[in-house]
Amino acid sequence: MVEVRPTDDDGRVGRKSRRGQAMGLQFIEPLDREGERIDVEGTLTVGRNSECDLPLSDTYLSSRHARFLIDEGDLVLEDLGSTNGSYVNQVLIDEPTVLRRGDIVQVGGVLFEVVR
Repeated sequence: MVEVRPTDDDGRVGRKSRRGQAMGLQFIEPLDREGERIDVEGTLTVGRNSECDLPLSDTYLSSRHARFLIDEGDLVLEDLGSTNGSYVNQVLIDEPTVLRRGDIVQVGGVLFEVVR
């Protein structure tokens, strides 16, 4: 399930405490979605295909580009064999990778920051 909520002026989402808040992704690019937050609860697939949990129209994205999932409380990124790869902090990943708060994730031409 994808839940998108705008942040307030302080960068916080809603009124939940940070400790109880799910790990999520905040758009950096594209600029028209900058600051938009997506909570990851379970599994979230990203790609150009309309059947993805988060379909995005970006020419550098594969149809099913990557998957974000929660594994034992950790947020994990897995590339799904995409043409252009998936990056964490500008490093191409070749296996499922645990993400930490503040990491920058690139899938295609889309940039996210990992947030809590």
